[in-house]
Amino acid sequence: HAPVSRAEVPVVIDGKPMAVVVTSDRPSAVTAYAAEELVKHVEKATGVRLSIKTESKLPPAMEHRILVGDSATVRADGIGSLNLAPEAFVLRTKGNDLIIAGEDSHGDPLDTDTRAGTLWGVYEWLDRALGVRWLWPGELGTFVPKTRRVIARDIDETIAPKFIQRRLRPGMGFE
Repeated sequence: HAPVSRAEVPVVIDGKPMAVVVTSDRPSAVTAYAAEELVKHVEKATGVRLSIKTESKLPPAMEHRILVGDSATVRADGIGSLNLAPEAFVLRTKGNDLIIAGEDSHGDPLDTDTRAGTLWGVYEWLDRALGVRWLWPGELGTFVPKTRRVIARDIDETIAPKFIQRRLRPGMGFE
């Protein structure tokens, strides 16, 4: 295999998982859903299912991590979700870690009133790293290109949404 720089984190190489997804010991509903979405889309692209572990249950042999959501490890890296704008997120590679953490609130991750910066960060990374496209809701509208190699490239960005209101049409119902 080609050597990987310190700013790049191998996720899947030739059908083998190289990283583990890590959340806090008590992840919020948004973080748990974001981690599952990440794993699901990487598996669709590669056929490899990454494992999700909490910080305290992390196997010591796992060298590369994808840190999802607010956690002690993420805060130790200087990323505090309380310091982010609403639904903003951080994408950062640092050492052997890819960090995807955002400003979240409590509640159902798909509810329009729940802030889900971490989930938006996962979707942004999947778009950039794998070329995933969501053309319309549902499996049929999701395009996930096949690949045997996923590497988190060097990144250090904080991204805030361009629009505060993301729900453009309330539909036909009257609330």
